[in-house]
Amino acid sequence: MSLNEAMIAMAVIAIVTMIVVPVIKYSSKVTEYKAAYQRSLNTLNNAYYEYLQGGMDKGNDTGTSVTKVNDPAYIGTTVDGVSMTTSAAIVDNIFKKHINRLPLETSDNVPFPGCTGVKFYSADGMRYCVNYSTCVANENYADKTCGEIWVDVNGVKGPNYISKSANHIGDIYPIVIMKDRFVPGSTSNSEASTFAQNLYFGLVK
Repeated sequence: MSLNEAMIAMAVIAIVTMIVVPVIKYSSKVTEYKAAYQRSLNTLNNAYYEYLQGGMDKGNDTGTSVTKVNDPAYIGTTVDGVSMTTSAAIVDNIFKKHINRLPLETSDNVPFPGCTGVKFYSADGMRYCVNYSTCVANENYADKTCGEIWVDVNGVKGPNYISKSANHIGDIYPIVIMKDRFVPGSTSNSEASTFAQNLYFGLVK
């Protein structure tokens, strides 16, 4: 092989590497973030299930069955003397009882876009931010939505920005709070919501 041929071969290899390496890195990030996002939602929904199981109907002194106070269907009412005016009371109880959470230090200055509420770490290193709101009808969902949660699927590790598209893939994703479950997406019909749903259901490659 002549010197010119060797140089051409090296140039071709360099070009192929420049094309292939970013693709591999992107695919790796998609796989990592999707798995973590799915794991987060599974953790939250399992916690919700455990919470509801702990609030089954119980009998009063006369033997009459009374409503279970943990039932999210009663948000916005007062049941057995327990105020259920917002989703915050229920979600707080779910987290306290069934999620091993660690509070973020007040000195934690790592960026957390989308977060305006209560922040904490889970035991697996993810960061969560719960943005509560009252339960209202939402045209993007079949049932009322009661706020949203933002999850940073790899904790303080970068890039620490919201994923919006295949060209803007970050590590922060929205989760909708509903009366009986958590679902992928945001309460708003945004790019971040659509991308999160597509990632969760395996539509992002």
